[in-house]
Amino acid sequence: MVRDISRENIRYKLGLISISVDDLIKLLESKGVKNATAKTDTVEFDSLDDIKTNKALLAGQPRIYLEEAIISFERGWGAVSPRGDQPNGSSFAKSVFEELIMYKSPLDRFSESRIFGWTYVLIFIAFGWFWKPIAAKLDIGDNVNYTLDIIFMGYFAMFVTKHLWAGYSAFFRKVVYYRPVDGFFRRNIETIAVSAITGLVGLAVGAVGSGFIDKIKGLF
Repeated sequence: MVRDISRENIRYKLGLISISVDDLIKLLESKGVKNATAKTDTVEFDSLDDIKTNKALLAGQPRIYLEEAIISFERGWGAVSPRGDQPNGSSFAKSVFEELIMYKSPLDRFSESRIFGWTYVLIFIAFGWFWKPIAAKLDIGDNVNYTLDIIFMGYFAMFVTKHLWAGYSAFFRKVVYYRPVDGFFRRNIETIAVSAITGLVGLAVGAVGSGFIDKIKGLF
């Protein structure tokens, strides 16, 4: 007997994401899901009604088992995969994936940008390493050097922001969360986190960049 397993290898990767239990339930119901089971590290749910009744227990990194797809909410490694024995599994999994990624925050999308990965950082470092002696030999003006320094500082500030947010998402933020009553802190937790990260990056860049600003002022 020959069986098609091509659909079993499809994974629509979610990357960084955070969604509330209530929004997840609404999404599933909008897709016509009636039968669903779920599992966390400590609890199993036998039906969608079980999930609705015990929303707080689903918070964390659950796996949702649907008739046509499986949703895995692992930190940074989550994915939606079709079930291999379902003919419409691939299209259904893709439609669920497209709905889920709408819940990515701007910082989630920013943190997944490849331009702030280690490959580009090494290119920047290599360029900076060779640029100084080349600029000295070619007698490049200070204005050009200071402009490049500012570009470098801006890039590395964004690089640090990317990895700080990724670290926060990996170790502190729940992929699936439940907030029955949103207090000030819970409503604004991401804003507070962004402000803290921005502040740290700003202090670091400011400490390094103040000397460059003074030099620029000295040119005029």
